[in-house]
This record gives sequence, structure tokens and C-alpha cells, in this order.
Amino acid sequence: VFGYHIIKVEDKTEPKPKAQVAIFARNIVPSNQTYQDSYMEFSAFAAQCKNYDELLVSASDKGYNIKYYDNATRMSQGLTGIQNSREVIRWAFDEETELNQVSSVYDLSDKLIVASVTEISPDGYLPVEQVAQRIKPLLIKEKKAEKAKADLNAMLQGCSSVNQLASKMNVTTDSVIVNCNISNITRYGSEPKVIGTMFAAPENAMQGPVCGEQAAYVFVKKLKETPEAKSDYRSEAEKQESIIANRITRMAVKTMQDNAEIEDNRFLFY
Repeated sequence: VFGYHIIKVEDKTEPKPKAQVAIFARNIVPSNQTYQDSYMEFSAFAAQCKNYDELLVSASDKGYNIKYYDNATRMSQGLTGIQNSREVIRWAFDEETELNQVSSVYDLSDKLIVASVTEISPDGYLPVEQVAQRIKPLLIKEKKAEKAKADLNAMLQGCSSVNQLASKMNVTTDSVIVNCNISNITRYGSEPKVIGTMFAAPENAMQGPVCGEQAAYVFVKKLKETPEAKSDYRSEAEKQESIIANRITRMAVKTMQDNAEIEDNRFLFY
């Protein structure tokens, strides 16, 4: 395929014995007898536990692994990190399952599990105590943004340009190029709100403060480049039509469910 090649061997190393090495791997799995013994022992353990408190104490005494799973829903696919555990979710949300009740033994391929429901949250918004740790970082971020905006407004007094503001704050200005199709600002990260404000702002006028995801910004838009008009927008139109059609389909189904007051009971069947 690649023509003729003439090769001249000018030197070679001294021949030495070589050995071919093969590595055999054997998985260590329990035998049928070991599995049966473990299942019987675990079943006896579960039968002796009448409620969650007894389960917790007995599991600690026997050295069993105890895990907690928060915020499970009826449609959760299973327990995080444990395959084929959907059946445990079904049991937890069964109408006959009571608080602190102990389940039977679930055989999940390579694991034996006993579960207990320690808390039941009613439909609707969760109590503040249960979501405090999740919303705390968001509230701190919001308060920091308000403080940064207030400080910038105070520093802006008497400043007619970003250079004056930068000098007053003992910092340097920065120049960036932003694109309306991208939500990131180079060196600053994702800032969709700031980029939107920049494109809507007039040219050569100081704007801000604008609170974004990473910081509060004061800027001047120096130049806006308008792309050349295309002769054919058919591909863009077809893309938008597809997006809108999919959105309408999802919204229509959701609207029909809400209007018909349909209760989703799929969790009972799979």
C-alpha cells in the first residue's frame, strides 16, 4: 500500500531469555451456604427489632453498617449508592407502613437491607428546620450581594467614570468581551444576569452596581458589534419550532393533570 522499503539492520542487542506472564483474577464471592447462613442470621436480627430505636441499638451492637437517607420521594429510583433498591422506597411510602416500623429483609443482589422510616414529611413545603442548612448558603450569598451593592453605591458618589471608581477603591479596571450566546464572563465565571444587563445597556454610560453570581459589577459598554444579517434563517426557525413544540407538549400534559386533579400512584406498581 505504501510502496517498497529497503531496511538495513546495523546493530542488535544480545539475545536474552524472555518470559510471558499471565495474571489470573478470581472474584471472591460467598458460597450458597455462606449466603444462607448470613440471610438466616440477618432475618433473625430483623425479627427481634420491633421499632427504629431497637433496630439502631441492635445494629450498633452487631457492628452492622447504618446509613441514613434524607428527602426520599415516592418516585425516587432507590437509595443512593445501592442498586436495585427501588423496592425499599415502595415499602417506605406504602400506606400501611408506620413511623419507626422495621421492614422485612430485602435481598439486593450483593446486600441485605433492613429499613425503617424515621420521619414523614407532609405534602407541600418542608418546615424551615429541615431546609435550614440548604438555604443558609443562599441567604448568606444574598446578604453579601446586598452589602457589596450598598458599598459600591457609596463609593460611586462623586465618580463620573469607572476609572475614578477604581482609583478610589485602589483597584484596576478590566476589559472583557462578552457574547450573548454564552453565560460566562472570562475570568469571572457564570454571570447570565450581568451579561443580559450589559447587552441591554446604552453605550459609553456607566452602569451598576449589578449583583451577579460571583460579585457586584460596575461597567461601561464601549462597543456593541451587530452581526451581519443572514439571508436564510430557516435552520434557526426550525430549531425554535422544535423547542417550542416540546415545551408545549410538556406543559399541556402537566396542565391536563392539574385540571383533572390526577394523583400520581405509579410508585405503587414499580
